[in-house]
Amino acid sequence: MIYTHLKQLPKKFNFVITKEVKYEEDFIKLIKSIEHIDIRINDNLKENEINITLDPKLYFQNLKDKKIDLFIISVDHDNSFFLNSIKYLKTNNINKLKYNESFFKNFLIKSFPLRTTKWKLIKFLNYFKISIRKNFIFKKIWYPKFFFKQHLYNGKLFGKGDYNCYLQRSKSFDKDFNYVSENLSNEKSKKNYYDIVYSRPSKVWENYFNNLTGEEHYQHYLNFNRGNIINLGVEKGFEIPFFLSHEIDSIINVDPAGEENLDSYVKFFTNAHKEKIFFEESFLYNSSRIEGKLPKFIKSTTLIDIIKKYKVKENLIIKSDIEGLEIEILNELPQLMREFRPQFAISIYHLDNSLFPNHAQITLIPKILIENCINYKFYIEHYSYNRGETVFYCIPN
Repeated sequence: MIYTHLKQLPKKFNFVITKEVKYEEDFIKLIKSIEHIDIRINDNLKENEINITLDPKLYFQNLKDKKIDLFIISVDHDNSFFLNSIKYLKTNNINKLKYNESFFKNFLIKSFPLRTTKWKLIKFLNYFKISIRKNFIFKKIWYPKFFFKQHLYNGKLFGKGDYNCYLQRSKSFDKDFNYVSENLSNEKSKKNYYDIVYSRPSKVWENYFNNLTGEEHYQHYLNFNRGNIINLGVEKGFEIPFFLSHEIDSIINVDPAGEENLDSYVKFFTNAHKEKIFFEESFLYNSSRIEGKLPKFIKSTTLIDIIKKYKVKENLIIKSDIEGLEIEILNELPQLMREFRPQFAISIYHLDNSLFPNHAQITLIPKILIENCINYKFYIEHYSYNRGETVFYCIPN
């Protein structure tokens, strides 16, 4: 069996240490911070007990005998629930995983680079936790608006990324937000959406903390049974082990770098499931948001072309985090809906300055999906302590 989050763990188990995975000691401390779990620690398997390891190598070696279970960790160093739970405990030198706003600020200040501005006036204002926002009247005409910013420390921004509550919002933005919210399929999604867009950072921090023992990115709502996943945007591939924990048929990973940037931990899983894993070394639509120079042989492609190339027909799942190019996927929606009726897990947190006056994709992408995905259910989950990692799920009825 594979466990993908802390709430899944049994109340009592034997933890098998191999010293092959660097997070084993941290895992033990994390488990001990959760009161209802009784953990025993050994370096070998115990008969008549539930044995769990963090080491995928040991798990795959014993897969046929099913002697040992595996706990999967996320290696997303910015947003991983697992890694950030550990950082939270360490930075505050505490033994129990409990929320405290000052604890969370301390975790952000110590765990992520502090950022400052070059502008002297803004630097001066930042020491008083005041910032300036450009409020646009027309595309190039704006006036300054002064406001208090919660995530300022010693004149510097802490954490990585900003918050939707600091964006300029027009009447059309609010109208689109209300339309999307009304069409969401559960109260949790409506609350998530409101807090992400309108609530202050402190509320977002608390929500993120409350999710730390729950499901990681792209694990909500999707029906993975015999699924064929188009994984758009891969980088280190932290999501791949989680996808492979389900009974899926294939994962087609689309990224110009192919396997090159995969984390060494993720490679244990790709090597164990070579029959299910494909790497498409292409970029979607255009290369405007790709960092670094691409080799000449790397070509652009479209979502429809990828689906046809790999002959995907059954239970198509489209996961996308491609730095805001999700907006281009919407141009392919009519054909996608007509031929495949896929499930979607689409990132909607990026900014786009061409979308004057709203700039944010957080209302536009869901609005268009809702209008085109007939007889679907819609959900929103959030996997970060800032604006980032907001995912819109579209699930066919």
